[in-house]
Amino acid sequence: MKDRYPDRYVIFDCPDLLHAPDALVFSSYVDGIVFVVEAGKTSREYVRKALSLLEGRNIVGMVLNKTEKESLDVVS
Repeated sequence: MKDRYPDRYVIFDCPDLLHAPDALVFSSYVDGIVFVVEAGKTSREYVRKALSLLEGRNIVGMVLNKTEKESLDVVS
């Protein structure tokens, strides 16, 4: 896809890394990974385990989704 669309970003949404092998296998074929964590649901232990599985791969960022508005007020 890089050759076909050199001026675009192609984003793939993969299933949960710890419960399906798809994302781990797929991570070897992409230029970068955006790691998404669900607030209030994903434990620190799961985040650490998932990140250890992705060791050596290019993690370009992390997203904390499904946060409550109140928790965002504390940050700003």
